[in-house]
Order: sequence, then C-alpha cells, then structure tokens
Amino acid sequence: MDGIKQFEKGHEAEETVWRFLCAAQASSAEVARKEFVQPKKSDDKVPMKQILALFEGTGNEEAVVAAAEGAWLYFPGRLCTDINYVAVAAGPGKESSLFYAYYYTGCYNEAIRENGKVFGNNDLLDKRFLT
Repeated sequence: MDGIKQFEKGHEAEETVWRFLCAAQASSAEVARKEFVQPKKSDDKVPMKQILALFEGTGNEEAVVAAAEGAWLYFPGRLCTDINYVAVAAGPGKESSLFYAYYYTGCYNEAIRENGKVFGNNDLLDKRFLT
C-alpha cells in the first residue's frame, strides 16, 4: 500500500506505471487496471505511449517493442529534419527505448502473474543491458 500512496499523484508516465505495479502486487492486475489513471504530463520518450496503453489494457507487448525498434531521437528547439526528429538506426536513443520496452513488458507480465513468460529476444537483453 505504501507504493500505491507514493505514486498516487501520477504526474509522470512512469509514476502511473509504478502505481499500477504496486496495486497489482497488493491486490490484482484487474483491480489495478480498474484504478488506472492517465498521467497528468505527457511523456515523449519512446515507447512510453505504448507502455501506458499496455498497462491500461488497450495495447499489447508487440506494439511496445515495435515502437522501440523504430525509435527516433527528439531534439526540442533544434532545427532538424522531419520536424525536430532524427532517425536513429542504432545508438543511445534506440537502445534506451529497447531497454524501457523489455523492462516494462517484463514488469507487466509479472504484474499479471505471467512470470514465466519472457517477451522478446533474451540474447539481446543479455548483450545490451545485463553485461
């Protein structure tokens, strides 16, 4: 219950996700989903929009990872091609997006009690994030 209180304001996307995770642990994913509240601030980090949809029950894991795979870096206030977005085939923007995608899909599976389910490529996770 302390975790739910800690994240009850839900200003940020990640606070909303962590509130869901705490509520699911305290009761169930169904209860957490019924109490799901959209964050007060938008989060432009890829794939946070898809992660929120996953936890809300309107998205899926495939969409989260697909968004991360097509990650773009955002440079606010800088003149870049394609309305301030620069495509990143590989690099820190995409790697960070993939980390969030795999991390939160794993947390989601744990919250809905599918602990044995691992989404994505374990070799990718081991090479990029666990070494």
